[in-house]
Amino acid sequence: MKGCFILGLLMGFLFFSSQAHASQYIKIDASNPVYAVSDNIRETGFNSEVELRAAAASIALNIYMGSLWNAAFNKVKKGDAIEMTYTDGSKEVYSVECVVGSLCAVPLPGTQMPPPGGVFGSGGDGGTGGGGGFEPPVSNWGDEPSTCGRGPCTGTVTVGG
Repeated sequence: MKGCFILGLLMGFLFFSSQAHASQYIKIDASNPVYAVSDNIRETGFNSEVELRAAAASIALNIYMGSLWNAAFNKVKKGDAIEMTYTDGSKEVYSVECVVGSLCAVPLPGTQMPPPGGVFGSGGDGGTGGGGGFEPPVSNWGDEPSTCGRGPCTGTVTVGG
């Protein structure tokens, strides 16, 4: 009888902890050594293109789902949300769009956050200013006179001669 009570208590705990998991993000931190196996994950961050960030998040999701602990206790489902923290400290939230495939993590618009301290550094001193503008070349076609007034350039190109 006592064993059934403990088993019921354990089952209730597992049920409620799985319900709590459903309302939270799956948190993946790319600085964790588990994810160091992939250059795509290690080298991706705030300034990377969205396609590279999505690919890195998808690879990290596959690593996350492949670990024995997560495969047994944290069933990732379509529609779950992932908060990916990249090695530069930036974060982005993704939606799980599939659980078997190569690009299952899709970034949610407006969720990319820069790393702590920003991404641009000190900003520099502003430089010394620019030059006097663009000066078009006198001739674009060798010895021929320039015909590049205000319209498109024209000329003759000789190949093999």
